[in-house]
Amino acid sequence: MRDVGPARFRAAIFVVIGVFAASLGFASLANAAPGGLAQSFSGDGWTTLAPSQDLPTRFADVAGEANGDIVAVGSTSAPSGVPNPAYADNAILARFTQGGALDPSFGDGGTVTVDLGAEDRAVAVRVQPDGRILVLGQSRRLSCCQLLATFIARYLPDGSLDPSFGDGGIARTAAFAGQALSVAPSGRIVVAGRGTDGRSVVVARYLPDGSPDQAFGKAGRFRLARSAWDLFAVDATRGVPIVAAGIEQRHEQRRRMAVLALSRGGKLMRSFSSDGLRTIQLGPHVGASWANAVTVLPSGGIAVAGEAARGGRAHFGVARVGPKGRLDRSFGGDGRVVTRFGSPDSGGVSYAPPGASDLIAANGNLIAAGSVGREFFTGKVALARYRHDGSLDHRFGHRGKVMTGIPGCAAGNSATLLPGDRLAVAGFRYGCSEEEDGFEGSADSGLVAVYRR
Repeated sequence: MRDVGPARFRAAIFVVIGVFAASLGFASLANAAPGGLAQSFSGDGWTTLAPSQDLPTRFADVAGEANGDIVAVGSTSAPSGVPNPAYADNAILARFTQGGALDPSFGDGGTVTVDLGAEDRAVAVRVQPDGRILVLGQSRRLSCCQLLATFIARYLPDGSLDPSFGDGGIARTAAFAGQALSVAPSGRIVVAGRGTDGRSVVVARYLPDGSPDQAFGKAGRFRLARSAWDLFAVDATRGVPIVAAGIEQRHEQRRRMAVLALSRGGKLMRSFSSDGLRTIQLGPHVGASWANAVTVLPSGGIAVAGEAARGGRAHFGVARVGPKGRLDRSFGGDGRVVTRFGSPDSGGVSYAPPGASDLIAANGNLIAAGSVGREFFTGKVALARYRHDGSLDHRFGHRGKVMTGIPGCAAGNSATLLPGDRLAVAGFRYGCSEEEDGFEGSADSGLVAVYRR
């Protein structure tokens, strides 16, 4: 591993989902069993993007390119309590080669800054088949948290803005806070998030040029009045249904996974759970749960993953429902699986939310990626691979689970498949309060780790 530092760069955070399927034939990776770090990437399987001006830097999402390169997006954050506008958040993109180095042909030495004059944060990224890169982000007022706009930016493969998209490469809307991004087979762009009124959730669809798709919902947006709902994930990669997922929170101790299914035209699908809406509690002993990731399966079923709180600790929670919204009892016995990681410090409140942050369907299995650990002390990137019946796949990692201890502590925010049976996870590395290797107190740095799958 080596830290790589750009000449200049700033960036963002949120927990979001990335799904990228590829099956190109790459050479086998030595020195790594399934679930092990791929040492062909940066020497030991992981690398970090060194913070600029010692500002905290975190990756929020990651996507793979057809040639095996990796694009990660995120932000740098202003130091706590520092109102100086010179330290405002700026969204960033970074592209890494298959070997783990910054790609010098991309942007400024491998990175691109998104500075729209406010606190700009990138929350999601997708790479289109033609190599152009879509980035979803938010701009907020410098002096407080008020949302100014959700933006979608499209970049050419060299890191320059695509002038054929939106206004000079960027499309903006102030109607809602976009938190998740997906691209349909038609090239249309789907964004999910929360209404700025605080009482609704929104799914919006855009044409490939960045303009609102007037054939979807009302003027390109579907809006659902649900003050208790929030949406953190969306999947439109199979065209129909368009599925978004997140949380229903009635009060602190009643949090459930929330799922909605939409038709091609942006209407609730009545064939799904009778009204197009579904909430899921991850078992009788789970006090709270929510979904950070969703994927529509080839069977038409839907899998969601996130956090399951049990006994004061947070664990991976995964659920699978059929096309009609009913829990699929062939998965885990009742359609729900809660996975506890064996460390006594696993779970609890963490610097990054513990639990599964992302979910990927691969070769009939599901791979959940996220974080486990106790606040400030033992944060680790975590993975779990599930067989079709919901049992852990013991061919992956240690009995189906992986915990990666990066020097300092680490959090996994997103994952994506790569060619050649590889898997990339992006997040950030941070200093632990009880760290012994000298990393304690260091500013967060963007993290990318690559595994065999």
